[in-house]
Amino acid sequence: MTKKTRSTTRLLGALLAASMLLTACGGEGETSSGSQTTGDQTSSSGGTSVSDDGGEGWTGDPNINEPGVFPVCKETVALSVAVPQNANVIDWETNEQTKWLEEKGNFDLSFEVYPSSEMTTQLTLSVTAGGDDLPDVIIGGLNDAVAAQYGQAGAIIPLNDYYENSSYYIPESIERTGVDWVPMITAADGNIYGVPQYNQSLGNSVGNKFWLYMPWMETLNLEVPTTPDELYDVLKAFKTKDPNGNGQADEIPLIYQSNSMNLVRFLVCPFIYVNAFNWFGEVKDGQVTVVYNTDEFKEAMSYLNKLVSESLLDPLTFTQDADSFKAMVNADTTIVGATVAGAMTPINVDDPRRTEYEAIPVLYSNDKSVQYCPQAPASANITGAISKNCENPEAGFRMLDLMVSEECSIMARWGQEGVDWRRAQEGDQGMYEAAGYEPFLLESNPIWGIPQNQHWCQTGPFIRQYAIAAGMVWDGNTANTEYMIAKGMSGYLDKEPEEYITKLVYTADEEARRNELQTGIEDYVNSSVAAFATGTMSVENDWDSYIAQLDALGLAELMTIYQTAYDRMQG
Repeated sequence: MTKKTRSTTRLLGALLAASMLLTACGGEGETSSGSQTTGDQTSSSGGTSVSDDGGEGWTGDPNINEPGVFPVCKETVALSVAVPQNANVIDWETNEQTKWLEEKGNFDLSFEVYPSSEMTTQLTLSVTAGGDDLPDVIIGGLNDAVAAQYGQAGAIIPLNDYYENSSYYIPESIERTGVDWVPMITAADGNIYGVPQYNQSLGNSVGNKFWLYMPWMETLNLEVPTTPDELYDVLKAFKTKDPNGNGQADEIPLIYQSNSMNLVRFLVCPFIYVNAFNWFGEVKDGQVTVVYNTDEFKEAMSYLNKLVSESLLDPLTFTQDADSFKAMVNADTTIVGATVAGAMTPINVDDPRRTEYEAIPVLYSNDKSVQYCPQAPASANITGAISKNCENPEAGFRMLDLMVSEECSIMARWGQEGVDWRRAQEGDQGMYEAAGYEPFLLESNPIWGIPQNQHWCQTGPFIRQYAIAAGMVWDGNTANTEYMIAKGMSGYLDKEPEEYITKLVYTADEEARRNELQTGIEDYVNSSVAAFATGTMSVENDWDSYIAQLDALGLAELMTIYQTAYDRMQG
């Protein structure tokens, strides 16, 4: 879940105190100048923890320096690492990210490479057979549910005590992201079975924008719409006033491709907040909600039907594929006035219209009391774990802790500083300055998506805050896709309710039942949205039967599963 005001005091306070105490105690090696803070979950295993009744205290590995002292290990520690095959990683052994981890940690890393598409299957077979052949550290082939399964089978170890007593960059990542992500990866049994990827990216969190063809707006002397009613007026003008000037009524005011729910969510939000996934609404007084059974959603369906019935929203939105949409926006005569997409990349790169569509801000409600953007916020997901076979589990954990440092997290995507990228300099202009982000990074040698030996292609844990990706230096090209996205981003930020769902963590039984119920219900909702919009179902006459079918499909049970998971994560 996400709250605008986040309470991480216990987590940060406890680990900050531990980190400061351990660093003050000294240790062999070089001390980092990085900041120290910490995280909030405390349950057993992986070491010896302090108990309230005066039990045995944490005993760390004597070969491991205190958090913040480098190298991590006093004497070299050999670690075997499971990784997925990746055609863009030339050699795991000699990779620059490998060398950095080995130097920073005093590790000797060896790799067992699994077929990428079969890695989880092969790991699961090993776990089922007892897990005795698992490498020390597992990177890839994991997610939260798989990690919990392996952990409860005893094949990988819980890391709670390591988080509390031996982490350094993990608490630092909580501080720089501003989010206590630990509950997102804490299993329903209270254990933390791994270290995650957590990538804050504006382009992912608010991935879809409403793109309006500005030459038509200028031709018709129209103002940018700010409400559903104003949008209706603009689309009506597009339809009736021949903005492309060819004397034919061939304009399509609004259309999208087959993943039509992105457009629908944009048009629903002025009526009621909806997440960019799973149809979650806002959390109200501690209660999880969905939107598709509300009066506000019914009103939004009536609005969609009005647009379709007056040929302002093309019904092909609900059926056509990406190729058909691309042909429309690349036609010699401009016929599409507006759409919802991540960027206008369906338009050919050399077509000037690519920059003539501009992202307008999300719409207010008609009374202008609220302005919401569908949120797809970043969530942490486990990608690294320590197997039961690791003879030096604290060293393995500290390797994962190193991977989520800012330095390694940048390296995992852009490569080596001074070779593949540099930090922003005076005079550089950032793409997202209008959204409040200073220039941070200039990619001088793009190596993403090609065979290289500079990084692990974001395999395994990494954690980056919004300021990194949002701090990309602009090259001055107005047709740059990222620049086009950034240009309109400010109209989409800070447009969310006080609390909304980011991620819910389920037990294995809950997950199985949730998946069954949610799939059936959301398939029905999606088909009903198209039916309400196009008129094959009547909003007025068929709404009650629609609600009854939701109930018959198990909505009450699904909401109980959601609420149980939410309450458990609240502690």
